Amino acid sequence: MRVINPDYLKPETAQEVEMSANEANLRGWFAANTGTEFATFDQIRTKYSKTEAQWPDGLIHQKLIEWGFSIVD
Repeated sequence: MRVINPDYLKPETAQEVEMSANEANLRGWFAANTGTEFATFDQIRTKYSKTEAQWPDGLIHQKLIEWGFSIVD
């Protein structure tokens, strides 16, 4: 058996670091758009001038889940 260390800090890739640096800005963007129920990953990429190769769906999904957002299809 193994115990997962709750204080473990997983090393982030350069893409993850860049996206993490924009967390507060992204939260502000959602707060400023309270009349919009959903945003797409493409809208997020467009906001930060990123391509799908730079910020793939999996990265966006992972970071949003880490930050407490809910993701729906």
